[in-house]
Amino acid sequence: MATGAADTLLPAGTRERVAAFRERLAGWRLACAGLSPAARFIYIAVAAGFWAHWDEAQPYERERLYGDCARVTRAIELAAHSGALDFSEIARLLGDQIMPLGRASPVPGAVVADTIVAHKGARFDHVFVAGVAHERFPRIYTSHAMAFSRTYGLIVRENVAPGAPHAAKFAWYYAKFGAKGMYLDEERRALAYALSRATKSACATGYGTPPHWARNHDLLATIEATAFQGFS
Repeated sequence: MATGAADTLLPAGTRERVAAFRERLAGWRLACAGLSPAARFIYIAVAAGFWAHWDEAQPYERERLYGDCARVTRAIELAAHSGALDFSEIARLLGDQIMPLGRASPVPGAVVADTIVAHKGARFDHVFVAGVAHERFPRIYTSHAMAFSRTYGLIVRENVAPGAPHAAKFAWYYAKFGAKGMYLDEERRALAYALSRATKSACATGYGTPPHWARNHDLLATIEATAFQGFS
């Protein structure tokens, strides 16, 4: 296809389109000769019609698309300064997050998707907390391996007692100090804090039902039973 060797096997219409594309590609290669990787990237984006397509997009989308192009261009420049000149190598560096890609600038009306911790102290008109589900939020890490108490600190199951007795004794420690309860209380506070970042409305969505033994871990039920003044 790239050299024309397969043209005789193609229908006439397809053969003409492939030949036209080969001619166009050859022109791109000639135009890009001697350009830096970043300049080649910009040239291809324009020549392939991406910029014309972006100009027809909605204003909020257009700004984001041009912003993304600028971020990728900057990353390509940094990669080239590090010695990576081939696009496939640069794409690998970006894909493996070896070469950093700058954060997108917020645009009016954009939806910001991130973690609760990443936006500590920030405020938004509307807040959505998605994915509230057992073992996702709240997340259950190593509930049967470690416990924490303010008196004894971190208690590791294997260190409680030798042999078979350690399981029963650890269970006692776990219940005695309410290790899971303390952790879940923190998760509830995190959810309540996330919803409190809203100034107009806040919404938490989730799915599924916790197993019988974990019914008290249902954070959505906790939110339903709590009144947030000023929130719809």
